[in-house]
Amino acid sequence: MINAARRPLIVIGHGAVAARDAVIALAQRIGAVVVTTFKGKGLIPDTHPNAGAVLGRSGTPIASWFMNEADPIIALGSPFVNRTGIERSKPIIEVDFERMQLVRFHPVALPVWGEIAAFCAAIQPRLARSLSTAEKNELAYPVLSDSALSAANGFGVASRCRNH
Repeated sequence: MINAARRPLIVIGHGAVAARDAVIALAQRIGAVVVTTFKGKGLIPDTHPNAGAVLGRSGTPIASWFMNEADPIIALGSPFVNRTGIERSKPIIEVDFERMQLVRFHPVALPVWGEIAAFCAAIQPRLARSLSTAEKNELAYPVLSDSALSAANGFGVASRCRNH
């Protein structure tokens, strides 16, 4: 699923706090935007090129836009409570150490019970290849209008939406 992804999105919650560096490395390798849950805010700096802001009711419109454009959604340490706002129609890979959290609120295409950092390390050699910056930009999210870019600037994510 990840090798076939055109616009992968990683959703990280507080459950990924110990795996933060591994998650960011995975995001960079596959060219994924990383959005956080409210409790996961700060796990990726807002200034990071892969950062996509906070998702959910307490989140930002730009994070919701990234999720709506994504395929697949990779949820790491993020419970799918209703206020998180995960799009149910997208293919979802959910990784969590808490077995009872898996597939609790949403159907997922691939539930993975395990440590998030171990998952990130285990899939690295199975990834088809690393994308160059130019390739990532070609597969990136569609270009936003000027007004949407203006709104996105306040969330530190405008660089992800520009046509390079």
